[in-house]
Amino acid sequence: MGKRRRILYHSFHKILCVGEGDFSFALSLARKFGTATNIVATSRDSREEKYQNASRNLSELKSLGCTIVHGVNVHTMMHHPLLNRLRDFDRIVFNYPHAGFIGRREFEYRQIKKLVSGFLRNGINLVAEKGQIHITHRADYPYSECRIEELAEWEELILVGKVLFNPLRYPGYINKKGDGRHCDHTFPIGDSYTFMFAMAST
Repeated sequence: MGKRRRILYHSFHKILCVGEGDFSFALSLARKFGTATNIVATSRDSREEKYQNASRNLSELKSLGCTIVHGVNVHTMMHHPLLNRLRDFDRIVFNYPHAGFIGRREFEYRQIKKLVSGFLRNGINLVAEKGQIHITHRADYPYSECRIEELAEWEELILVGKVLFNPLRYPGYINKKGDGRHCDHTFPIGDSYTFMFAMAST
């Protein structure tokens, strides 16, 4: 008998998707659920023109009842009026956090670690008591130098699961560089995992 596939997201979950880029991940979940009334999808950008498919994806998400919020900074999102009001999310999701693909690699990883720490620190204030904070990131070297699990420990979060990320489970999802002239281009995901964290008291 085959190994049972672990399902991370359900239609009964209240889900916050952060750093959505072209919003294709949130849309993939919405299509699977047949509704997006349980999804809040945010982006750092205040405009949609960066991504060719963003406008179309957003139109479909809105038709399915998704709440869309632009201009959300993960370092301050717990103070965002709408997100603060909607708090107690069952799942908070950040796929491939990055701070731009420019400069020296060491500097890039320091920036990613700073970004992840800010996200986790704010996520703790928005996640439900029994909820989870998810980060999908490459785990092979040199990307492992970002040390996602250690950053979570510093925020007093515990690792409750780690699963290999399979994009085929999220039809239509396309990761984006999100920065510079090639912001709308995708990039190799290599050995990527979804790290699942919860508050130590849960």
